[in-house]
Amino acid sequence: MSSGSSAPCSSESSSASNPQVPVSVDEPASAAGPRLIFASGTIPCFLTSEELLLIRIQYGVPPEYDLELPGPSDRPPLQIGHQLFTYIEAVSRARRDILQTEERCQTESFAELEYLLVGLMSALPYLLIPIKLVGDADKGRCWKDRYWVKGNLWIMIFSFVGNYFLTHYFFTVLGASYTFPSWTMNNVPHATFLLAHCCFILYHTVSNMTLRRVRQYTACLPYTSRVGTEAAWILLFGYFIAYLETLAISNFPYYDFVDRASMYKTGSLFYAMYFIVSFPMFSRIDEIPGDRWDLKRVAVDALGASMLVTIILDLWRLFLGPIVPVPEPKQCSQPALVWFGIPE
Repeated sequence: MSSGSSAPCSSESSSASNPQVPVSVDEPASAAGPRLIFASGTIPCFLTSEELLLIRIQYGVPPEYDLELPGPSDRPPLQIGHQLFTYIEAVSRARRDILQTEERCQTESFAELEYLLVGLMSALPYLLIPIKLVGDADKGRCWKDRYWVKGNLWIMIFSFVGNYFLTHYFFTVLGASYTFPSWTMNNVPHATFLLAHCCFILYHTVSNMTLRRVRQYTACLPYTSRVGTEAAWILLFGYFIAYLETLAISNFPYYDFVDRASMYKTGSLFYAMYFIVSFPMFSRIDEIPGDRWDLKRVAVDALGASMLVTIILDLWRLFLGPIVPVPEPKQCSQPALVWFGIPE
């Protein structure tokens, strides 16, 4: 927060003056012009430029005002688990947004090493920050019993299988392709393994929060109604996440589709098969009080989820086929699993 603010920047003072516009205005006598300061706790940190533009439109902020947001020091101490993962995602998203802006300006400047560094900068915070920021619930536990360790292990296994094996279904069924320079493993860029980890952490964290809320609201309903409501929510939310990610990377110049319209609609449903399986399975980790999972159980559960997704995607390939005409070099020449027929 700026020390030169003429009005106290707090959520109480802002909401008292105008509950719909939680801001205060600072007009220092400088050439930089006035600044619009958002009250701490009302607007999340690390907003992207697109989100700031939406804030300007929503609150009618004039162009001559700069937007200033509270830093991490203004936030209350973080708790373990989901809040920590959400906070780390905000930091990683800010870094990725800066790097993507750089890529758009100089698309030819990134080579294999640069893309690998982008992935490392996005994924490592999930492994390093929780070591330092330990919540009260985990302070007395061994490292292997902490939730963030189990969550990272589950997502690490699931996202690895999804990249190493299942990415080839995107090539042969959806007509997608990566063209950016990168070191690869099984024809899949290394950077995507790392980027998938941080994205999947965010998706499954939000999914856990929403599933708990759905279960809370439907607790008084009959069993079949509870199961049906939860299944419908998982399907809708999984499709929403898949569609949102597909749309979010649409401007990335090195991720191509044969038919973008088909990819957005049908391809997002294909991608949602990941989450229809993984969201309910991931939510089971340490969910029942007194039933603490060990790392072996976490690993077996993640592998089971990965196998189930593999079966579903391969059944789609065999019985429904590609959603678009796929070029001959990318077609799977084997009747068995799709990656057997991928040329090197």
